[in-house]
Amino acid sequence: MIEYKDLREENGVEPLKEEADFLHVRPPPPSDEDIDFAVGDKIDAFYNDGWWVGDVIESMKDGSVGIFFRQTNEKMRFGRQGLRLHKDWVNGTWELPLKRGEEMKRAKSVPCERNVRRKIAMDKQCFSIGTPVEVSSIEEGFEDSWFLAKLIEYRGTDKCLVEYDKLKAEDGKEPLREEVNVSQIRPQPLEMVMVNPFEKLDKVNALYNDGWWVGVVRKVLAKSSYLVHFSRTDEMLKFHHSQLRLHQEWVDGKWVASSKVCF
Repeated sequence: MIEYKDLREENGVEPLKEEADFLHVRPPPPSDEDIDFAVGDKIDAFYNDGWWVGDVIESMKDGSVGIFFRQTNEKMRFGRQGLRLHKDWVNGTWELPLKRGEEMKRAKSVPCERNVRRKIAMDKQCFSIGTPVEVSSIEEGFEDSWFLAKLIEYRGTDKCLVEYDKLKAEDGKEPLREEVNVSQIRPQPLEMVMVNPFEKLDKVNALYNDGWWVGVVRKVLAKSSYLVHFSRTDEMLKFHHSQLRLHQEWVDGKWVASSKVCF
């Protein structure tokens, strides 16, 4: 049973009390440092008595920013006071996004006195041995990238061995094999043929350095080419239409495609 601070009962006076699943409850996130938000930042905006997840799509000189809410397909403008960096509560810790100018930021731990249920490991039966998968990297400089591989074997309850399609071992001949967390693998995304050209601010995956890297279209060029911005490295690179695919997220065993304007 919880009691809300800002929501009221039907009489409009008493604080609303409601029974909630424990998995839907988390401690308040740590406060942000005084930062300036930039285009591409994932944020929480305080609106209608709650915090809503959105993406920064524009930054104004007066300090306000334009936010796109993917779930409702709405764009709104907010001042700095009502915004905070988005954080995820995972396995009893707050996972923070990288701050600009930092090479790498590991998950920040926030103590919690109560017992917290650990995130259940992915069901092994979802992926059979030999299944083609994509593997996310946790190495410095390779965040937001996915590499083609196949599943070789499971090791324990949360580890598995994969063999990459294009990455090579140190001898430069044999395919690279690596032990990774089960949470780092996903099936290969559904192939989505983009007949129409991508548009500015579309969230895409770009084929680069033997992997798929998450970026945002910042400029549409001639001859089916685009300038794509990568927030992790703050790089802007040129790609042809054939080197891009629409960004998709693997959520609860389903592929969720980005909307046409993804921020």
